[in-house]
Amino acid sequence: MVLLHSNNFLGLPNVEAYQRHKLSLLRTEDLIRNGVSGKGPAVDTAKDLVTLLLDFVTRLTAAKRRILEDMEIYADANGKPLAQGEVRQKRKEIIRKMFGVPGKLDHATVVAFKINSGK
Repeated sequence: MVLLHSNNFLGLPNVEAYQRHKLSLLRTEDLIRNGVSGKGPAVDTAKDLVTLLLDFVTRLTAAKRRILEDMEIYADANGKPLAQGEVRQKRKEIIRKMFGVPGKLDHATVVAFKINSGK
């Protein structure tokens, strides 16, 4: 169940923390079973799991990183710094773009290992 809030100015549904956590777990499980493309194969080794997850988080943040690194945010076409009012307007545009891109800028540490059953 996704709770919708009327105060969302972008028209996107807001979700509660527990819902976001549950969706993240489902997304991670799907990633492990079906890979980034969604067409498999499932992960077989700890090394493959680490590689897959690091690739996923890198791709997830790439779009937001590109938005923040866009020089149009900071300067005009000639490289001249923007006026304070222009900077405020650009920040509003950036916020709208950032809400439209899934994920968040973050760091990731991934460790995986295989435990032998000892049999």
